[in-house]
Amino acid sequence: MSKVAPDDGANKEVVEAEEKELADGEKSTDINDYCANSLMIFGRDSGIRVSCFNACVSTNTMSFDNFILFFILLNALFMMLVNLNTDFECFDGAEPQAKASNSNCAMIAFVDNCELMFTTIFLIEFIVKVIAYGFICEKNTYMTDMWCQLDFVIVASSIITLTPLPLPNVGFLRSFRVLRPLKSLSKFPELKVIISAVTSPKAAQQLGTVMIMLMFVVTIFAIVGLEFFQGYDHYRCRLTAWPVAYNASACLAVPIGEGTTQNRPPSTADCWGDYLDDIIANHEANPEKYACRDKSGNMLTDELEINDPSWKLKSDSPWYTGGSEPHEQGYDCIWPVDHDDGRLCSADKGSGAFHGIHKCHGVAELSDPTDASSELIKDVAGGGTCGSNYDLVGNRRFKDTNWEYCSKPENSNECNPYGYSRMDYGTFDGDLNWGFPNYDYFGAAFMTVFQSVTEEGWVDIMYPLMDAFSPFAVVTTFMLMMMLGSVLMMNMFLAVIAESVDDAQDEADAEAEEAEAAEAAEAEKNAPPDEEGGEEEGVDRGRSKSFVSKSRRKIEVGENVGPFRKMLLAGAQSDLFNNFILVCIGLNTVVLALDRVDQGEAEAAICEVVNLILTFIFIFEMVFMLAAKGRKVYFADGFNVFDFVVVWISIAELILVQAGVISGAGVSALRAARIFRVFKMAKDWAELQKLLNTMGSTLSTIGPFCLLLAIFVYIFALIGMKIFANQMHFDPDTEYRVDWVHVKAWDVPDPPDDFDKVNFYWPAKYDPDRPTYVPRSNFDDFGKACITIFQVLTGENWNAVMYDCRRSKKPEDAYLAYAYFMLLMFMGGFVVMNLFLGILLAEFEGNEEFSGASEGAAAITGFKSKMRATMSSMAALKSNSTGSNSSGTGFLSALAGAKEAQVDKEAEEAPAESEEKPTESKEKPAEAEKGGEGELEDNNSLFIFSQTNPVRAACRDLVTRKWFDNTIVGVIVISSLCLAIENPLDDPDGGLAAVLKLLDTIATVIFIIECVAKIITGGFLMNGPKSYLRDSWNILDFVIVVISVVDFASGGNMKALKAVRTVRVLKPLRMINKYPELKLVINALISSIPQTFNVFAILMIVLLLFGIIGVNLFKGKFHMCDDGDGVLSREQNEFMTWPPMYTPDHLTTYSDITDPTHLMWLNASCPPSTMDENDLMTSKALCGCMLGEGADDDSVWADVVAPRFNFDNILNSMALLFEITSTEGWVDIMQAAADTRAWTDMQPVTNESEGLSYFYFLIWMFVGAFFIVQVVVAVLCDQFERIKTENEEKGQGLFTTIAQQQWKETLKWAMKLKPKKKLKPVVVPIFEIFDPFDGSRLFEQFIMACILINTFTMALKYIEMPDDMLETLNICNLVFAVIFTIEMVLKLLALGWTQYIRDAWNKFDFIIVIGTLAGIIVEATGGVALGSVASIVRMFRIGRILRLTKSMPEMRRIFESIISALPSMMNVMGLLGIFLFISSALAVQLFAKLELKEDFNEHGNFQDFGVAMLTLVRFLTGENWNGVLHHMVDWNDGESCEVDPDWQEDWCRSTAEWIENCRPLNGCGDRYAVYIFMYAYLFLAPMVVFNLFVGIVLEAFDKNDENEDATLTTEQCENFRDTWAEFTEEQHLCVSKLKDFMQILHAPMGFGKDYVATDVELEEEIKKIHINVVEENIAGKSMGDEFEIDMKDIAEGLAKRVQRKVAEEEGDEEKLKALNFARTDPMGEQRLKNRGLVTAQPWIQSFFDSRRPKSPDAAAGAGGAAAEAAPAAAAGAVGGTGMAIEDMAER
Repeated sequence: MSKVAPDDGANKEVVEAEEKELADGEKSTDINDYCANSLMIFGRDSGIRVSCFNACVSTNTMSFDNFILFFILLNALFMMLVNLNTDFECFDGAEPQAKASNSNCAMIAFVDNCELMFTTIFLIEFIVKVIAYGFICEKNTYMTDMWCQLDFVIVASSIITLTPLPLPNVGFLRSFRVLRPLKSLSKFPELKVIISAVTSPKAAQQLGTVMIMLMFVVTIFAIVGLEFFQGYDHYRCRLTAWPVAYNASACLAVPIGEGTTQNRPPSTADCWGDYLDDIIANHEANPEKYACRDKSGNMLTDELEINDPSWKLKSDSPWYTGGSEPHEQGYDCIWPVDHDDGRLCSADKGSGAFHGIHKCHGVAELSDPTDASSELIKDVAGGGTCGSNYDLVGNRRFKDTNWEYCSKPENSNECNPYGYSRMDYGTFDGDLNWGFPNYDYFGAAFMTVFQSVTEEGWVDIMYPLMDAFSPFAVVTTFMLMMMLGSVLMMNMFLAVIAESVDDAQDEADAEAEEAEAAEAAEAEKNAPPDEEGGEEEGVDRGRSKSFVSKSRRKIEVGENVGPFRKMLLAGAQSDLFNNFILVCIGLNTVVLALDRVDQGEAEAAICEVVNLILTFIFIFEMVFMLAAKGRKVYFADGFNVFDFVVVWISIAELILVQAGVISGAGVSALRAARIFRVFKMAKDWAELQKLLNTMGSTLSTIGPFCLLLAIFVYIFALIGMKIFANQMHFDPDTEYRVDWVHVKAWDVPDPPDDFDKVNFYWPAKYDPDRPTYVPRSNFDDFGKACITIFQVLTGENWNAVMYDCRRSKKPEDAYLAYAYFMLLMFMGGFVVMNLFLGILLAEFEGNEEFSGASEGAAAITGFKSKMRATMSSMAALKSNSTGSNSSGTGFLSALAGAKEAQVDKEAEEAPAESEEKPTESKEKPAEAEKGGEGELEDNNSLFIFSQTNPVRAACRDLVTRKWFDNTIVGVIVISSLCLAIENPLDDPDGGLAAVLKLLDTIATVIFIIECVAKIITGGFLMNGPKSYLRDSWNILDFVIVVISVVDFASGGNMKALKAVRTVRVLKPLRMINKYPELKLVINALISSIPQTFNVFAILMIVLLLFGIIGVNLFKGKFHMCDDGDGVLSREQNEFMTWPPMYTPDHLTTYSDITDPTHLMWLNASCPPSTMDENDLMTSKALCGCMLGEGADDDSVWADVVAPRFNFDNILNSMALLFEITSTEGWVDIMQAAADTRAWTDMQPVTNESEGLSYFYFLIWMFVGAFFIVQVVVAVLCDQFERIKTENEEKGQGLFTTIAQQQWKETLKWAMKLKPKKKLKPVVVPIFEIFDPFDGSRLFEQFIMACILINTFTMALKYIEMPDDMLETLNICNLVFAVIFTIEMVLKLLALGWTQYIRDAWNKFDFIIVIGTLAGIIVEATGGVALGSVASIVRMFRIGRILRLTKSMPEMRRIFESIISALPSMMNVMGLLGIFLFISSALAVQLFAKLELKEDFNEHGNFQDFGVAMLTLVRFLTGENWNGVLHHMVDWNDGESCEVDPDWQEDWCRSTAEWIENCRPLNGCGDRYAVYIFMYAYLFLAPMVVFNLFVGIVLEAFDKNDENEDATLTTEQCENFRDTWAEFTEEQHLCVSKLKDFMQILHAPMGFGKDYVATDVELEEEIKKIHINVVEENIAGKSMGDEFEIDMKDIAEGLAKRVQRKVAEEEGDEEKLKALNFARTDPMGEQRLKNRGLVTAQPWIQSFFDSRRPKSPDAAAGAGGAAAEAAPAAAAGAVGGTGMAIEDMAER
């Protein structure tokens, strides 16, 4: 490519085009564009280089690039085929024939050999490209291309793995080779958009910034956790009062076997139990024998010897041993844990410590579970001591032995009795996540916080901490963490990606338009001269002709065909025929949905006949429609094409069934495709059809996204296999990691006959005598690895997978698990999965067809207008009947007026008129309402009180008083608090109940007074628009008052009115009517109801479809034998799982069982006399025979996953699928489905049907959980965008009032342009050291470095920190305290108190320094340890890092977005708070008495208002809400619980656990109430209300992006502030200084000091700046008076002026057009008024005119005219937006 001259325009365009192609990944085909000498050897004329170059740039099908691409894909396939479920040393020293005998080994050998071939090929590719392009340091060389850099890393890593040198294994990097196909993304525009959305420099920078801010938040809360929660994770209830000595010779819990360290047969388990019983029973009576002793031999039994708050250093404690190795620290003791109590406990850690909610106590049981008042069986042995494996200063109490140390004979007496570290004993528990989430050191704290902000498993961290530490402190910390980390920062990732997708799409559209324009220009250039002018018209005519032809085709079918065809067409288009088909579709849906596990044979036969009839009906419909419309017209309709496919599926089903090819589930799965016919109703459901079309249009983009997702899963699956394959194997007893045993794969014998195949599998690499437990989510083969990665991407229990991987690694390798999963979550969870939602948002945003939301809102408005018209007519009739208008004309006039108002309202809603006359359409309804208001004056309220009636006048005066409104608000608050306090578990006759009843009575009386007064004032119903019941909020008030009166009349004791009384919880809703901020949010939600309902309808249809398929696949298969007590032996379990003669094609009958042992097992409950030889002996029947009372006993046949969590009928199936759309529990369900058998009622077997189940659930998760549920978010965001546009017309924001919007605008400019203060030095030499407001000075940088170092030192704290390090950190804290104190003193000396304290940062520093010094003094003099509190106070200083945002534009932008979102977030949080309040109060009233069990436990329940609200907040994040639901309804009516039990004094309550042996709650309630409450809450709260935060963050980020271009640059802002400071330190500038200000201000804003402008030039320039002024600043002033202009208004006007200048210089017509429209917008006047602004131009001009010197004659002649013209000019300018003045000035 030859170089071009800079002034050659044509060639420059060519060069730019070629450079753009190179940027898109296309290499130049001219060898002259590359380096002269490749590798300093091959010149451009070298034959070798030319050949290599031609091969590289070839674009034909057989090109070198395609050849390499083929081998990349082949290599990817081979890497997938490797099954690593084989010993890694499979090939070491093995014979070839031995290798070949094992299929896994053979495959590994084959792939390993092929890897050498692939490495050779890719090495050749590398050499060829280096020769062709050159290697490095020059333009267009090999290493300047991103893809070539990736190739180089991969080739290098491959070579490293093949070398015999002891180098690190980096073979996993080869998996990234699969990214290479993305190099060809320019051939796929949709994929190119997706890739560029996350790889563009702007997107990468923004994502990196958000990631940094997220890490900042996580770091802050990790340090908070270190200071407050460190050590509390180790406190457990113990079975002994103090640690006891361990006698290794007595017994081992899991003794070591001979030969290998893993062979630990459980032969001495009973011995260990007896050993513990002896210790527990006798240790206090005989401490000399059992006590743990220190290194001096002293017994450690005294409370102060166990934990003494006076200890400061480790050496102060008797537990200090001074050893450095784990087995040298602590003593040879144990402290048995109470495993029946799986919770952490509250410990006393000294003065000032916070106490948790869980105390170690005994537990009692009811003698009769169905009777709440029955006798208690008390646990006399319960209770215990709360203790930790660490003492108060972090010393280890016990020896941390390991198996390597233990296996040595000389150390046998110190052996570990648990099978793992003694220090882990107590926390190494699955319910506590194996103790990994903790705050022992910064790394663990960081991962704990990081896990929490992902909203997965966060309550499993919070609840234990609440047990051990202060619940208030824990909940407050976690709520702040979730708000900042999860709600804000997580949604920031979405905001960045959504904007990037928009930008990438806009860029792609622009490129497409340019390509089309280029093609059109080329076509026009090549067209004959006589056709050039008419070509465009020809195209338009062609398009219109195509449209006309389609419309004519329908007419032609009816007009140009024979009579028989016309008759057929008339029938096909008739409503009768279409309605008949719709009825058949509905009937078909019902029949398919009737399938269930207990369906009778007769019903099944009827359904089969109906299905057959419907099949023929649909076949007839297809043939009939084809005959009537013809082939072309028939297939032109998409619905007809769909019908055609479904009918042929039905025909194929009939043929395959008759041929016996398929049966059962296969038949029903084919029939279920008919459910899609329900979408045919969308033809008549316009809004649903538009939504479906929009969803369909996203499929073209979702396809490439699926490809990207597959590549991502592939890469991380291979990496995961390299790191974790065959390592996630754990001991089934201890659940600890099992180490490698070197057994060759081909040497492992077959499993013995008595091997337990149900619970374990035979390993290929471990000790055959010790089977291992492997989690279902693992990386042992490629398929399982992909499923595991997908699980992590959905967020479902990803932390459990991470902790299993961490458990599989040695402590020194733990970082691999954490690093891998953090990278996976960042790239997958935060970027890739948000990319999916970003694509949906981009498709819905600005979609012109998708206007259903506004239509739905219009429908609601139309309904309201019709109701108003009807009520107006009724009011007129009432007015006539009461004689207010004797002639009757009043009635006719009112009726006509109401009708006119209705017509005007309908005319307003017409789209055409609303667009043409926006102002008119909004004024007419107002006039109609004015008519209604006038109507009120002629009516009598309640037919009694006229307008002049003194009672009515008094009531009107009362309700209009401000104090009355405030009183009602106060009463609402008090009444709501009473609702929160009221609890069914409290004594109904106690003092609290009496007080609450009194307050409720007073509130009811006040509400009645309010209601009556408002009814008398405005009338009840038919007194015009102001009637009481014509307002929705008044209707709510009226209902609540009526319910309160009824409840008061009944005394509040009627159980029949319980459901009615619960309506009282709606009282807090009345607060919404009192606050406009909340009404904005609720109105936005109401307006989004129509489109949300449409999405919900689609969700229900899809749920029905997948539910029917699920019923047919899995009905009766989600059950298992409940042998919880382990009654059955291994042989009995195998007999039940695999009955004799059982096969997938044959079900065992009683006659097949001939073994005497088997018959003996059955004879107890199923003797031969009760059995028939043809009875089916399923696992369910065998379980009933061996455990129950017979083959039909269902009591021992339990649900696999959770109660009623199955596919036994369509309702259960749809409910299950709906629940897992929240991604909760879907993995457990999928794994349970994978274990199902071919027949119903069979015991599950691991992975028996994994292929089908995995396919079904992965498809559902993508369609249901990803696509449709995310469409809800997209629809809401699209609706919010429309609402924002409407609200901006009123000066409001999305969820902000006018005042809040003004605050946001002011704050935005204040953050950019805060006036500088002139500093007057007090002590000049000190002042010269630093400028207190200049962050660029060395002193400020030094202080910032100290802050960072201080934060780093706080992060160094860990639980086992030695004394010398503790002293070092204390010294560091003192040093930093001194440094920050010196900083404060220096600033005070330099500036003086007044100047110092007026700066916000100085105030912040002053408070922190004083607090730190006070803490040091108190701790030094009084001996009171403030510890954590002092550290937290110091830590707040890290907030000064936010000053760095000034030098980081992207971070500043994100920070400003967060700040600007605060008002909207507070409004939404207010509404969410009311919603949570109501839901919590309702849940307490309905479910407080329910029995606690499993997931519905002491932490998550509805026994108390506070706990209920925390539980519902937990549900907002989707955290195990379905587990709570299913255990709330897990009871057998009347058998294990009592319905609504009577109050008992000693009931156990989650907030009062310290009561010893309290009475357990055993209540059970209404299942339907539980389901309705939980499902309604799930849909309204997490899916709708909680997603408002998504809309807020997106709106704030988008708005900030829009404003970014409308503001000044950083340099211009600094110049603006410096210039402003020369005139004033305040926020306002007098208009008299405006000319001087513009003179000094640098260009392009002003003229600058280098050019002295004349007054005329200054005035002309000021006229061109569109400056607004706050109305308050000119209130009471006349034209020509001096007034003040706000700093932000001048800056905003200058920014737009600068934009205009730039656009004019660049010739950007589009931007100029947008800027001009912004100033000539006809709604501009209204917008300014709404914001409290007016244009300042006429006031500025009048001021200049009044100050301009005039000749005496001119003044005398023009004085009157000027006086008259000024108001007119002002009125004209205020009425516009300043465009007329500017145009005149420019002319």
